[in-house]
Amino acid sequence: MRTLISLACVAALAGCAIIVTPDDDVRVRRAAINRISVAGYLARLARTEKDETLRRELADRLVALG
Repeated sequence: MRTLISLACVAALAGCAIIVTPDDDVRVRRAAINRISVAGYLARLARTEKDETLRRELADRLVALG
């Protein structure tokens, strides 16, 4: 049976930041990424995301935060 969304919660000064662990299913990565609001994490994920559409969504969110 497939495990739940691959997420790890990390304590941060402003609360809890979500770090996405690699998953082959873009829907799983998108759902996890939608929970992230820290620009540094979004930027790191945007640099390494293999799906072009999701990479574009990450870039759009970064622009909106900027």
